[in-house]
Amino acid sequence: MTDLKLRCACGRILGRAREVTPDTTNRVVCHCDGCTRYAHALGRAAEILDRLGGSEVIQISPRRLELTAGLEHLGCMRMTERGALRWFATCCRTPLAHTLPSARLPFMSVSPVCLDWGDVPREVRVGPVRARVNGRFARGHVPPEASRRALLSMLAHYAPLFVGWLIRGDARASPFFDPRTRAPRCLPRGPEPGP
Repeated sequence: MTDLKLRCACGRILGRAREVTPDTTNRVVCHCDGCTRYAHALGRAAEILDRLGGSEVIQISPRRLELTAGLEHLGCMRMTERGALRWFATCCRTPLAHTLPSARLPFMSVSPVCLDWGDVPREVRVGPVRARVNGRFARGHVPPEASRRALLSMLAHYAPLFVGWLIRGDARASPFFDPRTRAPRCLPRGPEPGP
């Protein structure tokens, strides 16, 4: 089975990620200031950030992610005026994913925190961490996957996936954008998600 259940911490938002394999995903750790501030704004930094301050994400096609319950609990925040849309559960502040501000491009990174990995290790489900990006923001020495060689290898894996998603029009299937208007399902807020 290659599907993963998606669930916020309190269980109000439910969904699934379909056909999740190392060949259909890209696993990255980001150390950028936005990802770090987001983890702290949600009050979940200890759960989200690794010992170097990195935030792991699983990049998948928007058409592979489905939200089946709890859309009324969907929240969105932006760390900067033009930054990524960071989607979370307002009920329990569970990080879900982040997308670009528009539904034109099929970019989506899902937080592994909201996925049920079961007994199968992440390395088996989605492969190894292919790269660490924005390492200049890391706390301490970053490991080899932060090298330029690792970044190029990750891009060689990710680029064909992204081009395929773009050609198929997968951005139109994003659960975070209205399928008719292609507008975000809710307006993004500043870095404070509220209670």
